Amino acid sequence: MSEMKVKRVLHPIGQGAFYTESFTYNERKCNVIFDCGGTKGYIEDEVRTYCRFLAYQQQIEDQKPVVDALFISHFDDDHVNGLETLFNNARVLRIFLPLLNDDEIWAISPSFVNNLRNPLYQNLLKAAIHEIPLEWEGQSIKVVRINKNNADSARESELFLD
Repeated sequence: MSEMKVKRVLHPIGQGAFYTESFTYNERKCNVIFDCGGTKGYIEDEVRTYCRFLAYQQQIEDQKPVVDALFISHFDDDHVNGLETLFNNARVLRIFLPLLNDDEIWAISPSFVNNLRNPLYQNLLKAAIHEIPLEWEGQSIKVVRINKNNADSARESELFLD
């Protein structure tokens, strides 16, 4: 019988959400982030601190630490405004987007749409619509758009082990 060890942190970022989790299962360690936004100033500092901690934990000094998965619950600014800081300080392997149909992708959130002048948000929207990797600053991040066909059937191997 396999044992799973989990550590979950709700980071102090003011208004918004930035939760991290690390778990070990069958000797495989995964680092996961749930949302990445908060009050300006707080979120950037907290994301950088978290990334430095991961680099220390992963025993790397001259590389970006690895985040296996980033889950975005919704696109309000206080849930995504730390993404650029995250991508500049860590290598994210996968982004899981919320269960949205094609029409909802276009009407995601007023605060997100207001920020579409930001190239990162433009690229994230493009990746969501076309279900292609997010290209950002030399990174190619796999985008998994949760939909009615995979919401109930996603397997561990599809999510983390490819």
